[in-house]
Amino acid sequence: MPRRALTAMMLGVFQMHDIEPGPLVFINSSDLVWVVFAAMFYANIAILVLGVLETKTVLHLLKIPFQYLAPAILLMSTIGAYAVRSLAMDVLVMFVAGLLAYLLRRTGYSVAGIILGLILGKLGEQNFAQAMQMVSYDMWVFISRPIVAVLLFAGLATIVTNLIRALRGSLKGIEP
Repeated sequence: MPRRALTAMMLGVFQMHDIEPGPLVFINSSDLVWVVFAAMFYANIAILVLGVLETKTVLHLLKIPFQYLAPAILLMSTIGAYAVRSLAMDVLVMFVAGLLAYLLRRTGYSVAGIILGLILGKLGEQNFAQAMQMVSYDMWVFISRPIVAVLLFAGLATIVTNLIRALRGSLKGIEP
């Protein structure tokens, strides 16, 4: 079980490309492993060179007050979203996604976790549909298996525990 969102995303990308993560990846997909190592090596060298060259520029950018910098960032993001396909809908999607991410971050949700869910959701849905076809759409077959029952119970217990914790937190705010 990965502990960080980046690790989970890497595992998800590996599985989407039919690469089984684990120690055998060095044997089964050695060419990919060496390409990833080489890319990381060259990326670190590029970051070092750019970091040395651009340190003074970044220091000057950090002195700009946020109320001036934020509109410039918003303008560049809007131009970039429109420039890709020249559709106003892309700009609308950008603003809605940004607002949603802002609200989720303000309420304590992990934006990385939600992005990971969006990425892996399609893969999970495809595998669930395939599994349902294999058992002739009989949901009882899943629930009757002990491993699945334990996993479903653990997921349900996690949801219930988090709901109870959230309700207790909101009730503490109400009490005098």
